[in-house]
Amino acid sequence: MEIKTVNLLREWFRHYYNRYGEGLAPPNAEMREFAHIPFTTEDHTLMSRHQTLKKDEIARFLAEKSPRHVYYSTAYYKTPGAPTMEGKTWLGADLTFDLDADHLEVPCKKEHDRWRCPKCNKTGWGKKPGRCPTCGNPGLEENTWICDKCLGLVANETTRIIEEFLIPDFGFSKNEIAVNFSGRRGYHIHIYNKAVRQLDQRARREIVDYITARGLEPKLHGIPPIPGSHGPLETDPGWRGRLASCAKGELEKELARHGLKPSDDLWRRISEGYWDQFKGWGEKKWRDIAVRGSSLRSGKTDEPVTTDIKRLIRLPNSLHGGSGFKVCPVRDPTEFDPLKDSLVFPMSKTVEIKIFEHAPPIRIADDTYGPYSPGEELELPLGAAIFYLCNEVAEVVSGV
Repeated sequence: MEIKTVNLLREWFRHYYNRYGEGLAPPNAEMREFAHIPFTTEDHTLMSRHQTLKKDEIARFLAEKSPRHVYYSTAYYKTPGAPTMEGKTWLGADLTFDLDADHLEVPCKKEHDRWRCPKCNKTGWGKKPGRCPTCGNPGLEENTWICDKCLGLVANETTRIIEEFLIPDFGFSKNEIAVNFSGRRGYHIHIYNKAVRQLDQRARREIVDYITARGLEPKLHGIPPIPGSHGPLETDPGWRGRLASCAKGELEKELARHGLKPSDDLWRRISEGYWDQFKGWGEKKWRDIAVRGSSLRSGKTDEPVTTDIKRLIRLPNSLHGGSGFKVCPVRDPTEFDPLKDSLVFPMSKTVEIKIFEHAPPIRIADDTYGPYSPGEELELPLGAAIFYLCNEVAEVVSGV
């Protein structure tokens, strides 16, 4: 970033923290490690870690530093400000989940994500390959973007994990679950329950494996059906019910192809759970259906975030330095509009910026901006301009 851009962003981030910093303390703030990344003109910046802050110190600290990114530990420590992890003395950690557009198969990536090879200047759309297809260079640069489509898909997935797994299968209550828009491409789920604080990495990995269906054995859930036994029902809890739902749908299609109707005795018996009455499938067919069903019904979440018992995660209500949007607490992700509700900077003021990287179109608040090409100079509302500046596809020319 150029110094003019750094100064504008730092000043407006400071303005935000001066005004709203009092509400940024996480639960048990004195037991958390804090960290931040500053605004700088350097290409690579180091995270400043091992900071300890009391609840009433956070607002002043953020206003003074005006950082680009702010993090706090999901872990609780006896001495959170100790300069080494061993010296902190781990006391427990919240259970957290990170859902991001990168974890989902979102077709819009091909429309707005772009990669470039710095060695031969080859470019392409969509997810970057492991190596440059032209020169073989593995060090590709990637410029990810956001849109209503991918943010909507992540919101739906976040809600699904809560309503299909965390509440019914693990027994967490809604009062123990907090959801935050990450500020850019996804959502964070925080479980504030004392019973999970002492879970080690292995236990947390088992939770992720359960949600993602990794290692799921269909036989343990009644698929394929055992002759003479009652099979799984859609109303059964957990994965047994999910696999039953998937298999029942495929089975009814098969019965219909054979000319049967729901009123027929065989169809009725199978609907009651007597799956062994159907003799048309072998064990491999049953297993293939279960595997396909588990893939469709599994949750998509970032395993390292959940399994890391000393993880740093974005501070709720802080600003995301890659977008300028607020890390917003959210009641219902499907009712939240991240491109409008997380906007904190005024649209009544304007800034002149110059685009130096391709910028796909995006809706911010009620207007759509772009696409823009390198070399274009634009006068944009402050809230929109800060988005382009934080994404490092533009620099400040003049303005507030």
